[in-house]
Amino acid sequence: MLTNVSDVTVTYFIYRKIIQIAFQTELTCQRIQEFETQASSDLELRNNKIDELNRVSAGRNYDNLFMQSLSLSLSLYTAL
Repeated sequence: MLTNVSDVTVTYFIYRKIIQIAFQTELTCQRIQEFETQASSDLELRNNKIDELNRVSAGRNYDNLFMQSLSLSLSLYTAL
């Protein structure tokens, strides 16, 4: 039981500190979620870029193989 003004004052400051810590914790959790969301988005963009580069590279490799095959076929044909 609170008996004097100093007890009330101390109790007030304790509750105020608890509320402040709870609020800061909530903000921290919110920021962590925002960072996780941003990191996930960044990772997805990175993976999409890698996939696209792989597709472009595979397409170029296919084109190179086709050209080499065509060149070989032409050289064999002319040799006959």
